[in-house]
Amino acid sequence: MFDIAYADGAVDGPTRPEVAVGTRVTLLVTSDVDDDVYLHGYNVKAAVGLDTAAVIEFLADEPGTYELELLDADVSLLEIAVR
Repeated sequence: MFDIAYADGAVDGPTRPEVAVGTRVTLLVTSDVDDDVYLHGYNVKAAVGLDTAAVIEFLADEPGTYELELLDADVSLLEIAVR
């Protein structure tokens, strides 16, 4: 599990974690703004906000690098590398 926090315009958490192909990954995102968190390449989206943490779970079954972003804010939270 990777924890990512967005507050006061700054991202806190891993910036480029790596996982092995076949790993089940959980991303826990908290934010001080209401937005949607989106994992590109896996097409997974979840709402996040002051009262709601976003949990994104996926099976890392394709090698590559995938961006997790706050959609409305257009902020990259991390790039996860699947190797």
